[in-house]
Amino acid sequence: GSTAYDQSGGVACDAGGNTFVSGTAAGSIQGQSLTGVQDAFIAKFNSSGSLLWLKFLGSTMQTANTAVAVDSAGNPVIVGLVKGTLPGQTTLGNYDFFVANF
Repeated sequence: GSTAYDQSGGVACDAGGNTFVSGTAAGSIQGQSLTGVQDAFIAKFNSSGSLLWLKFLGSTMQTANTAVAVDSAGNPVIVGLVKGTLPGQTTLGNYDFFVANF
């Protein structure tokens, strides 16, 4: 976690025994810097518990992750709420939902 407020959004496993942990962070984690005030994150751990990778997804304001799942190809998918604009997207309201594949 970071030195700021962090929250888990969920945990999912793939067929190979890897674990995906998702959530929301209000500070940098493992060298990943925030885009906004809070960003969503997804981390992949192998079956031994070693971190394989960590990625942030954020808008200029607030991005909160609420769940994670693994698709049929073993790729993690996260969903959540965003206030502000995600890269390559358009804001439609005060808070919008997002679905992101990794």
